[in-house]
This record gives sequence, structure tokens and C-alpha cells, in this order.
Amino acid sequence: MTKTVSLQINPLLNMGHARGVQLGKLHLEKMLEIIGRGPHPDAPGQLVIWDFTGVESATFSYLKATVLSLLRYSGVTIDGEDSRLLGPPLNIFPVLFGLNTEVREELDILLASRKIFSLEVIQFNKHNSTDNISIGEIRGGEDKVVMETVRALSKAKSATASELQKLSKSPAGVTAWNNRLAYLYMLRLARRRKYERQLIYESLSSSIK
Repeated sequence: MTKTVSLQINPLLNMGHARGVQLGKLHLEKMLEIIGRGPHPDAPGQLVIWDFTGVESATFSYLKATVLSLLRYSGVTIDGEDSRLLGPPLNIFPVLFGLNTEVREELDILLASRKIFSLEVIQFNKHNSTDNISIGEIRGGEDKVVMETVRALSKAKSATASELQKLSKSPAGVTAWNNRLAYLYMLRLARRRKYERQLIYESLSSSIK
């Protein structure tokens, strides 16, 4: 597994408040320096953690310059903007950690307004390892299909569309599950690898709240 990287935001702030686009751009640059070129496209994607532990508040402009911008660098299309204008997408999976209620609410509103989602880490696995997420929660808007797919994949841990369709006992066909899983991958909510002629999707988290 590719090594997880993170950026602790609070030590970079004045009095625990993350405000403004310029500060956000500086923190994005720091994160991109940590990531570098990222893993090879054929390698397992890298988990990248925005660590908000101790951050009391964050403005929309700051969150847009950090969280949304990094999602763009990972290949997520936001507001119809082609992420390829930033160059080849980084093989990364950005997640959030240490959110308080205020920052969580701001992020939910911002993500929902763009109709995108992000994974908040509620708990890492034992021994405080940041390589595996034991409990996660989806931030952003409410989308029944996205939530159903994320939860089904987290229960299976890894699966093809055909396997997940059978496990879920859903009336949706295999093609629909292929589309659902491809959408999760596009949102960076699931990993994907190819085995022979099949695409196998892997959950980022062992369970979803």
C-alpha cells in the first residue's frame, strides 16, 4: 500500500481560524509539496489527509481553496471545470479528519452546493495507524444512490459490479452497478484496480456511518 500523507492545519494558523483564499492557497501548495508527483497511475492510490484537528472555524473561501482544489487535482470535475487543465490527475484519495461541528457544517454546505462528496475519517484502525480507516462518514449532499453504493462496497470491502449486485440484492442490474462504482471512483470515494478483464473496486473505509 502506498504510504499515507497528511497535513496538520492548526499549527499553520493564527488562533485556530482558517480564513481566506490566500491562506488556503498557501496550505494547498504545502500539501502538493508533500504529495509530490504522487503514486504511478497503475499503483494503489495514496490516501491524503486534511487534518483539521484543533481548527475552530474555516471559511468557504479557505475550504474551496484547499479541499475543493485538491479534489480537482485528483481528477474530480467541479462546477463543470475540466480538471485535466491542471495536468494529469494525481493518483490520490483526499479525506478529511478532525472536523468540529462548525467546520463540518461549512463543508457540507460547500460540497452539497457543488454536488460532490468527500470522506470524513471518524476513526482509524487500531494502533492509531493512518493507513486504514475503520469508520468513515460521507460529507456533502444527500444522494441515496451514492450512499447505498458506498455502504454496500464498505460491507464487501472489495468487489466487482457483478459481485456487489448479487450481494446487495438490489433490483438494479450489473450495468447500473458498474456505473455507480465508476462514479464513486470518479468522486475518489473508492479505489479501483484491474484484474484480467474485470474492474475490482475497494472501499476506503471498513464501515460507513
